[in-house]
Amino acid sequence: MDAGLPETCLVIAGQPHLEVVARELKGSDVALQAASIRQAWLDEDGEGEDPRLTSFASEAISQDFGPETPYYRCHTETDALDDLMEAVELARADGKPTVRVEADLLAWPCILAADIIVGMTLRLLLESALAGRPTFSYQPGFERPKSFVGTRVGMVPSASSIEELAALLVSGLQGISQAAGAGEFAFQGAADRVAEEVLQLVADGRVNPRADVS
Repeated sequence: MDAGLPETCLVIAGQPHLEVVARELKGSDVALQAASIRQAWLDEDGEGEDPRLTSFASEAISQDFGPETPYYRCHTETDALDDLMEAVELARADGKPTVRVEADLLAWPCILAADIIVGMTLRLLLESALAGRPTFSYQPGFERPKSFVGTRVGMVPSASSIEELAALLVSGLQGISQAAGAGEFAFQGAADRVAEEVLQLVADGRVNPRADVS
């Protein structure tokens, strides 16, 4: 409605995928994979005094919204990662963190293997918040950081500067609990609402199931 769409054209159904995330994240397979990944990361980093792990969930900002496009957001994924490194140093105040790049691991075990998740606008950030992990959206220099849906619904705090991100990391580190379990998505029943809406459209004659493709 804020974007100018007429209320009569809007149906709030919810997101069926998010309803099952919390349940799936509680599965033993995901937990075992997460424990193995976390141990591998800690073994590589050595036995330091601060084993807390921050994961950066990257996305193809430079490819989809790069400086050469009309959709440039004043940053790329590389900019965000560089700033995150500085923010981690500010938050931890114990030297440069060790960096490890992963490209082939499954997302959900990586969520549970880390202590804090930072990304930009991925749906994974919503999944991480549902997993009970401190999760933050970072879009450096972007004038509308709350454009990310996770921030708008109050699930994922956002930052647009290194200082703001460092403050979020400090709050996240203070609230870390490895025993934190997956939460429940507040809006249940999305799949049923979608089905009911489609069936009502058919019943009202507004949709011809034989002709329309959805």
